[in-house]
Amino acid sequence: RNNMPRPEFPDAHGRVAGAFVQPEIQLWDSVSLTPGLRFDYYYRKPDSAAVGPSLSESRVSPRIGAQWDATKWFSVYALYAEAFRAPSLSELYVSGTHFPGNRFIPNPNLKPEIGKNKEVGVTLKLDDAVQPGDKLRFRVSGFHTNYRDFIDLIVTATTTTPVNVTHATIWGVEFEGGYMSGNWFGTLGASIIRGDNKSTDQPLASIPGNKVALTVGYQFPEWDLVIGGRSKLVAAQNRVPTGV
Repeated sequence: RNNMPRPEFPDAHGRVAGAFVQPEIQLWDSVSLTPGLRFDYYYRKPDSAAVGPSLSESRVSPRIGAQWDATKWFSVYALYAEAFRAPSLSELYVSGTHFPGNRFIPNPNLKPEIGKNKEVGVTLKLDDAVQPGDKLRFRVSGFHTNYRDFIDLIVTATTTTPVNVTHATIWGVEFEGGYMSGNWFGTLGASIIRGDNKSTDQPLASIPGNKVALTVGYQFPEWDLVIGGRSKLVAAQNRVPTGV
């Protein structure tokens, strides 16, 4: 910033490693199963012991998904997956000014968050839907995730602090649709997401507002060129914790 190092980020370093295996098993012609396991490891250490302690942890996270292709163009799927997210260096050690009158308060003792997600959805794939050669795609899904030690960002009038929420729940509905005809294409996406701190019965602070995004474009394959535009509409998020 202004040719000077930004003071918000103290010197620190970290390591992450991950590995996963996920076979796809075809049970019948129309039913497939995708079990999986993922291993994650992280290490974080500030260069100065005065900033905070070094941290490291690892976890094995399972997942299993199933899909039923009811027809060539209509499918139903269900998924259960666990996830492990390490706190970032910024979340652990950020300090300094967030915006005028508001300062970052670091939290060097953040724990990793663990999520257990359940998701169901349907997909629709139609070729020659309106005219020969076109493609129409839709996906609608609903999800419900329980978190332990969810990492939330609490912004008050004077401070901004990453914190662990002991028990949290996030759920929502997402929609994706796309249409392509010749070189023209368009996509539409929308999401409604809600989140609660189950320990306090208050909303989570970092949940985005309702969102709709529209993209329209035209492709020039001979030039490897795409021209288009994108519009995103996001509603105000008034569902926030008391005092935030």
